[in-house]
Amino acid sequence: MEGSQAGIKLEGSKNWNVWKFQTMVVLRGHGLLDVVEGREVKPEAAGTAAEAWASKDAKAQTFLVTRMTEEVMLHIITCSSSADMWKKLASVYEQKTETSVHIVQQRFFQYKYEEGIEMAVFLSKVQEMKNQLKQMNEDISDKLVITKVLMSLPEDFSHFISAWESAPDDKQTYDNLVARLLVEEVRIKEKRSESNQSSAFMAKRFDKKSVKCYRCNKLGHFQSECHSKVDNQNSASSSVNNRHQNFNNSNRKCFYCNKVGHFKSECRFNKNKNNGNAFVVQETFNEHFQQSQWLVDSGASEHIVAVVEQ
Repeated sequence: MEGSQAGIKLEGSKNWNVWKFQTMVVLRGHGLLDVVEGREVKPEAAGTAAEAWASKDAKAQTFLVTRMTEEVMLHIITCSSSADMWKKLASVYEQKTETSVHIVQQRFFQYKYEEGIEMAVFLSKVQEMKNQLKQMNEDISDKLVITKVLMSLPEDFSHFISAWESAPDDKQTYDNLVARLLVEEVRIKEKRSESNQSSAFMAKRFDKKSVKCYRCNKLGHFQSECHSKVDNQNSASSSVNNRHQNFNNSNRKCFYCNKVGHFKSECRFNKNKNNGNAFVVQETFNEHFQQSQWLVDSGASEHIVAVVEQ
């Protein structure tokens, strides 16, 4: 048989289902599957038919033994026909006990999508376990497989799940789910790539190596992050003193009376300023005191006279 050396090698139970599927397809294509599965038996009478069957069986045996490891081959080393080999392999790797069915079902429902795994690999693994259960006469519906897949997806697919649940029932097929998940995987990867590029740009843009602290004048940190032992209070006092030196009396100008030597808030002619203290004048009226005459010009914005007669 041409190409008998190509294809997957049977390594044991871990790849039995995939190997069996591929092997059955190839054997069917070469007209040998009926011989391997025992539906076409060896004729009892010798003749052309018996010789044709023997030729098919020899080709099938060659195909089987060249597609398995030496460890697997030990199980069929005593078999005399391809049908015996196939039946022996099935008995070893397809144990249909209640315990084995329970183990596969548990593995199916516990299987989760993990970060870093390709979506196609995850979906193929789910489908493989479904097929394995089907071979054990424990068929699982596509609707249950869809529910299992959706429950296994991480938080990144939350919007996809919401969109899927709002889709029409006739569109919620397993094949449609597979196609849309593969597209969604590409979209999420592109979004992550853009986010990583943006973060890298921001980190490069705000590199603290070029940042200068205005407290200690050193590079590498902001003033709010400075661990210098400089006393904040002394720094504040120094700043006030510097401002006081820059704005001494000779430079100060009042914007109310346009005179130098004081600020507008200190101007005694400014009636709108807030004075914290009151200037009180007490005097006793007599016949010599004239009401139109002030004793002191305090500069107050308002004047109150209390007349006390004696």
